[in-house]
Amino acid sequence: MRNVCNVKNQSRPDLLYVMICAAVFLAEAFLARRQSIRYGGGYMSDVSLYVKIARRNPTPTRAVNWLFSHLMDLCGNTLGIAVLLGLAVSLTMVANYLLLRYLFCSRFSENGGRLSGAGAPGFRETGTPFPEAGDTATGCCADASADRRLLEAASVAALFSGPVYIPHLMPYFYEKTLSKYAWQSPTQIMMMPLAILALLLFFRIRERYFRRIAPGQWLLLSLAFLASAWAKPSFIMIFYPLMAAILLRDLIFGRRECGSVGRRFRSVLILGCSALPGMVYFLYLNKAMFGGAPGAAGAGASEAAGAAASAAASGGDGSVIIQFGRAYFNQDFSVPLSLLAGLLFPLLVLLFNLPALRDIRYASGWLLLLIGIAEHFTFSETGRRAAHGNFAWGKKAGAYLLFLLSIWKFAENWRDPQFLQRRPGLRRLYFVLGLVLLGLHVVCQLYYFQLLLRGHHYMM
Repeated sequence: MRNVCNVKNQSRPDLLYVMICAAVFLAEAFLARRQSIRYGGGYMSDVSLYVKIARRNPTPTRAVNWLFSHLMDLCGNTLGIAVLLGLAVSLTMVANYLLLRYLFCSRFSENGGRLSGAGAPGFRETGTPFPEAGDTATGCCADASADRRLLEAASVAALFSGPVYIPHLMPYFYEKTLSKYAWQSPTQIMMMPLAILALLLFFRIRERYFRRIAPGQWLLLSLAFLASAWAKPSFIMIFYPLMAAILLRDLIFGRRECGSVGRRFRSVLILGCSALPGMVYFLYLNKAMFGGAPGAAGAGASEAAGAAASAAASGGDGSVIIQFGRAYFNQDFSVPLSLLAGLLFPLLVLLFNLPALRDIRYASGWLLLLIGIAEHFTFSETGRRAAHGNFAWGKKAGAYLLFLLSIWKFAENWRDPQFLQRRPGLRRLYFVLGLVLLGLHVVCQLYYFQLLLRGHHYMM
């Protein structure tokens, strides 16, 4: 039985959601404008740093340099930059909603993207390799307006959720925390909507890519990878290894219904080639900024590395080394407590949804975070960038996407009457704790955001 998801048919968003998007745009534009000019001597951020670089060396190597330079030429000041960053943050929230809507509706499809026997992720016994969003025998998103409002609220919470401030034990909002969104970083702000779009397109294409890959979707995915890397390479640094592992698993464990090994190999190769433009740019950036130092392009994702852009052509003065645990050992704070404060809500959702890890879409959030942590744990830089923590940016991107996917799973549990059906008391406890913990993440981030709006230093 096929029933098209009713949420997707609701094209008009609620007026309140539109107003929230507008308010977020204005707040970020206000903040970015003041950060760009260091208003009153405060508003410390990387925005003003990149403004200086764009004026001195408007190279197209990095999106932020090229865009900032042209916007300042167009407007005569930094107002255009403020509008750009305001739009980027608002579009991040919209991208959150689009990904949540796709995942939420596909939950009610047959198998919901879970493993089927020993086959590859989402393979069905019927011969169709992956479930189609909206296939259901129970009805998908029956109350479309209520579900739409739920997803709109979830998209806002996904943006405004950060580490929980714990007095005396972990009294930090950004510094020494597993922070996932850097309001002072124009590169991460521009990267996130593109990264979410790339993740959405990858999930959609993978649904049926052994049968057919739509050229338009493949092209959009390839451009999303490239554009996100141009903004900041942090996302592709953690997603490309995961993508390779997923495609390899699909190739090895694909069922006979998905075609011969040769046919599966062709499909995997075509989808994998969507990553090539981003990889070519990544290697180019590595050479341009670090003179070809192996692996050094990771620092291309950093804010401080951007400060060295004018000297990049000369090859830089640092290199990347393998130094296990430098960012985690001998710290003046508890690393486990820092991780716990940053992941309270995702950990709760995981505890109640361990079987859902068979769904590669939900598992991707945890895998991306683990890849980011592994990169941060393993690699370090020498020279003037040694103390910049450049390899932490992948971890931040992974944490953001983990929160987004955990919120999807929580919303899915909320709307699933069969979830913990036989244990109503535990079901109520789970939702109460989930709302409380998510509320704490959101309240702490909103408090931090209003401090930034008032000109406080972002490192607190």
